[in-house]
Amino acid sequence: MTNDFRAIPFSPPPATQGLSSATFSVPPLDGTLTILQCYDWHASKSSKHPLFVYAEEDRTTKTLYWPDVVRASHRAGRIIRDHVDSKSKKPVIAILAGADMITYFTCCLGIMRAGCTVFPISPRNSPLALAHLLSTAGVDHVLLGFESAFSQLATAATSLMPPDSVPSTSIIPNFEDLYLSSDPCDPLPDPNVGPDDPVYILHSSGSTAFPKVITCTHFFMIKVAGIPAWGEIDFAGLTLGCHSVAMFHGMGLTILLWAPACGFVISTFPPRSPAILPTPDHVIQGAMHTKSDIVLSVPSFIEAWLKSPSYVEYLAGIKGVLYGAGPLNKAVGDALTEKGVAIYTLYGSTETTVVNVILPRDRPGLDWQYFRFSKHVKPHLVENGFGQVEMVLVGNPLSVPVKTNTKVDGVDAYDTGDLLERHPTKPDLWKVFGRADDQIMHSTGEKTNPGPLETILNQDPYVAGAVMFGRERFHAGVIVEPIPQEKFDPSDEAKLADFRNKIWPSVERMNRFAPQHSRIFKEMILVASPKKPFIYSAKATARRQGVLAEYEDEIDLAYAALEESTQLEIQAPASWSDDAAELFLRSLVKNMLKREISDEDDLFEHGCDSLQATWIRNTLLRALRQTTSLDTRSVSSSLVYQHPSIRALTSFVVTFARGAPSAISDARIVLDAMTRLVDTHSRDLPESVPARLCASGSDVVVVTGTTGNLGAEILLTLLDDPSVARVFAFNRNGTGHKSLLERQESVIQTHGIDPGLARSPKLTLLTVDWNRADFGLDSETLTEIRSSVTHVIQNAWNVHFGAALPSFEANVRGLRNLIDLSLSSGARLCFVSSIGVVSGEGVTEPIQETYVGASVALSNGYTQSKWVGERLLQVASEKSGLHAVTIRVGQLSGAKNGAWKTTEWLPALVKSSQQLGFMPSMQQNLAWLPVDIAARCIAAMRKASPGVLHLAHPHPIPASSVFRAFADSLRLDMVPYDEWLGKLQGATDPSTTPALMLLDFFKGGWKEPRLSMERACEECDFLSDATRIRDLGPEEAMKWIAFWKRVGFLSS
Repeated sequence: MTNDFRAIPFSPPPATQGLSSATFSVPPLDGTLTILQCYDWHASKSSKHPLFVYAEEDRTTKTLYWPDVVRASHRAGRIIRDHVDSKSKKPVIAILAGADMITYFTCCLGIMRAGCTVFPISPRNSPLALAHLLSTAGVDHVLLGFESAFSQLATAATSLMPPDSVPSTSIIPNFEDLYLSSDPCDPLPDPNVGPDDPVYILHSSGSTAFPKVITCTHFFMIKVAGIPAWGEIDFAGLTLGCHSVAMFHGMGLTILLWAPACGFVISTFPPRSPAILPTPDHVIQGAMHTKSDIVLSVPSFIEAWLKSPSYVEYLAGIKGVLYGAGPLNKAVGDALTEKGVAIYTLYGSTETTVVNVILPRDRPGLDWQYFRFSKHVKPHLVENGFGQVEMVLVGNPLSVPVKTNTKVDGVDAYDTGDLLERHPTKPDLWKVFGRADDQIMHSTGEKTNPGPLETILNQDPYVAGAVMFGRERFHAGVIVEPIPQEKFDPSDEAKLADFRNKIWPSVERMNRFAPQHSRIFKEMILVASPKKPFIYSAKATARRQGVLAEYEDEIDLAYAALEESTQLEIQAPASWSDDAAELFLRSLVKNMLKREISDEDDLFEHGCDSLQATWIRNTLLRALRQTTSLDTRSVSSSLVYQHPSIRALTSFVVTFARGAPSAISDARIVLDAMTRLVDTHSRDLPESVPARLCASGSDVVVVTGTTGNLGAEILLTLLDDPSVARVFAFNRNGTGHKSLLERQESVIQTHGIDPGLARSPKLTLLTVDWNRADFGLDSETLTEIRSSVTHVIQNAWNVHFGAALPSFEANVRGLRNLIDLSLSSGARLCFVSSIGVVSGEGVTEPIQETYVGASVALSNGYTQSKWVGERLLQVASEKSGLHAVTIRVGQLSGAKNGAWKTTEWLPALVKSSQQLGFMPSMQQNLAWLPVDIAARCIAAMRKASPGVLHLAHPHPIPASSVFRAFADSLRLDMVPYDEWLGKLQGATDPSTTPALMLLDFFKGGWKEPRLSMERACEECDFLSDATRIRDLGPEEAMKWIAFWKRVGFLSS
């Protein structure tokens, strides 16, 4: 495939512009004319067409036509040429000024007229960054704004440069010099410009490091000029409000290039020195007074306009608002949309320019955040394993990135680093999710997308900037820089507490938007010191990596303090009586969950997450240490999971405070609890229910938990099965802001499969409440299900090996409701259980496919709860005639594309081994079954005869082959398991060594029981066909490693 698309002439863009204009003539855009020649074309052929319009203070408007601007650009070129020494190389002229747009714009043209390269530089750069830019670009001369701030910045920057590379300087010409001078000015000769000659230099914003120099050639500029022609409207004659556009930004160059190609009129501020400051009021009033048809703006101004009814009325009456350079608050965009304002996004970068359809013909409505790719670009979308794609722009005959950093199929391309997310129902629409390099991967495997959360916090009137942190940590935190008048020494605890309280309403608003694992606690708000101010990019955003590096010590101290953290506003009781302990714990839980719950309620059913559980434990232990002499180091890190209610925690703490041993681990008590749970949920089962005669034909299946890895694969198998006519997918409500459809699409896409399958016409996605007998469904839907369902597959179950049995009661209750549904409809019920139920069988021969006693399932609360589920089905079968199939599933491995959830024990082992430098050697055999194969088997087993089936790989292999592949891939030494366990126990940081959070699991010697699978192979033909099941081994292991690296869980 050719990799050079720079031949001139090239095919011009479609003829869509200037079709209805009597004054604008479109120049050839095939590369045969330079941008300057396009301007000269209009001076001759579009002489009556406006280029600029502005409103004076009395609201009268003035217009500059193409000949006016072209003449002024020649005058600017002569002035600039007189300041530059003649050199053999093409001089580079930088502009460091705050001049008005018309003057700045004209000087850019003048520099090109003088045969020089233009380099507009943001005055927001630091002296060090400015010195870097001047040196890297080889700047010969700098046009400075007349204000002292510009000369001071230039002096500070050049003092850091070698004396022989310091550029000369002069003051930028003003509007009067260019447009009102009576001196005659002969046109300059046309510069000789080749397709690859540098004409214009931009610089990146420098959000993560020094800003980068980006050189634009004649070829690139002509390609960019043609972009509007790929849109859906004719811009000729429309007035574009550009009052907020900074000429040193990439959008400034874009306007300079688009104007001669499509003929819009640039509305801007009147030329003044000093220039009028673009405030929200100034910008929209300027647009209103010039009767702008479209307003181009930054998001912060749009958010301010919502507060003014007159501004909103104006915006609702024009074609729309175009925004870029950052995210617009969704609530603001939605509110404006509901008031009739059309909002459009501009998506692109300095390296790519705009890549979306600029102004679609149809108003976007509430889809204003989304965009469609323009036909001139070739996007290559790379899945990140979390439901988003990373955008890579590939060169093609219609568009070539100004800078490339990768190749796709041998063709130069630019990896933007941007993450995009597909619209849940319109597959050709995308929105910006964030930056791939900004994503914070926590030690739990969860990810925080900081951009939208920081945007919310940055809107607080006391906040100048915010940067979230938490990579490879258990949870997130944020560093906040106060506005200048609020700055203080953060070591002053009183002032720190006061500032945290001031911004807390904004943090709470951010937390309501954030998923649970991304929420910020007050104690994890760090405040920037005046001695270490944030460094900001040209876009006025904090330079993330620089800030995080500067505050590395403070971040480490904040996490180190977590173990000693407590909610200081809650007074510890003077004594630990039953009443005092219960009162304390009620206050503690209410303060954490922000609502009252009953003493018997399960905390985790009411939204408590792992972070909150940690804080409850730490606060409780801190109170114990303050009021007693007890050693709390022996208390399990899983305290709240083992005692998941106020009543249970009260019982623990009262017993512990008295110095008595806790009886929670007593096997007899656990066995009694398991039996009692079965009795509770089987108490009112009906006597034998007559079997319903189902008409022969297609199956209708209810399947639960389809947003998990196994559930998603089961769903896909059912959708692909021609014998299944309809699928009802039951899922609980999510904790984030994604809809059920978005969650379903995300997990399907993670497995490398078309997410559009989630919109299959035979699939109905339903959000259910497991605690309700009707699942929270409307009566019509429930009646439809009861009258048609033939099979129920219960796959949904909370997976948490550290949780105690009471935390799983909601799962048991949901299973009982599904039993009732199956009995009332005559459906067969298939329960996905776990081989953990039989992990306590002390036998050497294979474990048979039969129900077992509770004593073999005591490993943890999870296996105990699965036994309760199995026993409940057994009772329902015996008492009520339920057709029940229990499938004990063994360890499942990754999907076809290697997708394996990073929160499971094996990824934790591998990541920890990478940190420890050693991989454990294993002696046992592995019978891990790929999750997609397991799903096909489960789907087939729904038709099995009642009883127990085991599901594992029918051809186990030695563990050494897989773990040796891990070690070789990660370049680790192999050590005996006990030695590896010892090294793990010596580690201290679960963020880099997540196996520490499963230490009890690994101490148990991790082994898999040998299973009989005779019945399973009889009931499932697929399982008994060796040719249809992928073998375990190094090849599969490498897929898992690749996936974990791809999603950022493992270091590359």
